[in-house]
Amino acid sequence: MGAVGWIVEQVDAAIGGAPADGILGVVAHAVNAGELEVTEAFSVMATLLSAGGESTTSLLGNAIHYLAANPDLHAQLREDSVALTPFIEEMLRLESPFRYHLRHAPKATDLRGVAVPAGATVLLLWGAANRDPAEYERPDEVVLDRSAPRHHLAFGRGIHLCVGAPLARLEAQVILGEILRRTADFELDPDDPPVREHSLVVRRFSRLPLRVTAA
Repeated sequence: MGAVGWIVEQVDAAIGGAPADGILGVVAHAVNAGELEVTEAFSVMATLLSAGGESTTSLLGNAIHYLAANPDLHAQLREDSVALTPFIEEMLRLESPFRYHLRHAPKATDLRGVAVPAGATVLLLWGAANRDPAEYERPDEVVLDRSAPRHHLAFGRGIHLCVGAPLARLEAQVILGEILRRTADFELDPDDPPVREHSLVVRRFSRLPLRVTAA
């Protein structure tokens, strides 16, 4: 059974009365209360599962690649574990796991002098926004002492903020911390270069060969 089939099975069971905690229980209750269509429930759960997996795995791969390619920063994080937290935020900003999101304009508006007609679909490019020189000093560099390290759009903003952002940050903190603790060093394999996923949606690696020295 694939992931989609598993999600459908879980949602159907919860709607039918099987005990369900957390977001699955909330979604099932909304369907039974007539607040959500069944197809919308499937979509919500599929989005949460796929987005949660992609956000964390892409963030980890991008962060490991950046450290492997930048030995001075790599060494700094090994000496100063506190710097891992702002480093993760800089990776979210510089290497946002998702490349863009779409938004629908229900009525005509103006966005920074650009006319957006009613009914238009707007493509929001996170990579461009997160490297905007009007918002960030040295936008193309990792800067660990930014005054507002979470001032980026990798997890959205406002009512569209990713519900899994705290979990993704925690997972990245724990996993990257353990990798640094359990290794003495790691570097890119010069004989087997990394390969990025060819995708318009996500920014991650399909292959990331490393040479690792155990602690």
